[in-house]
Amino acid sequence: MSEQESWRELRDRRMAESGAAEAYEATRLAYELGETVRAMREGRGWSQNDLALPDDVA
Repeated sequence: MSEQESWRELRDRRMAESGAAEAYEATRLAYELGETVRAMREGRGWSQNDLALPDDVA
């Protein structure tokens, strides 16, 4: 059995567990949100600090 086949079997077993599909979907959505926020932040030339802090707090 190859390493890739073992990974597929493990993934299939995990995804068959109760709540796994919902957790996977929630994680995917969180990742995509983070990617979107990053792209928007970088598109505006903002640092992470710029995004996090109001102008009057720095």
